[in-house]
Amino acid sequence: MLAHQLSKKEKKVIKNAIHSLLAIEKEVVFAYLYGSFLSAAWFRDIDIAVFVDEKKIDRKDVIDYEISLSLELEKELHLPMDVKVLNYAPLSFRYEVTKGEVIFSRNEEVRFTFLELTWHRYLDFAPVEKQFINREMKLEN
Repeated sequence: MLAHQLSKKEKKVIKNAIHSLLAIEKEVVFAYLYGSFLSAAWFRDIDIAVFVDEKKIDRKDVIDYEISLSLELEKELHLPMDVKVLNYAPLSFRYEVTKGEVIFSRNEEVRFTFLELTWHRYLDFAPVEKQFINREMKLEN
């Protein structure tokens, strides 16, 4: 996969285009950009995490939806995209994504509820996870 580099101005144009394209997707409630597109000069793809209306996208259809939306965005923007659905994602992934940038939000109340639940659960779980990892590391040595 090729690496890409865009100026801040070009990235802003891409962000605006992503926002507009996601606004058309009625099942998308909110979305975050995360990963190297935001944090590095070079990137291989644009990582987007979307929270969807579960009445419109069933859990069993998530992988197909991720691929379909990725391809649709790639077709429009001519850059590789990696779309992930947040609804059923692991807690640690959801937490990391929320450190990214909100690119679209149709419903701030739903987004804030998601943030609150994610952060609360993650911060409650983090000490247990750290303890588990430390214990496993000792067992390997």
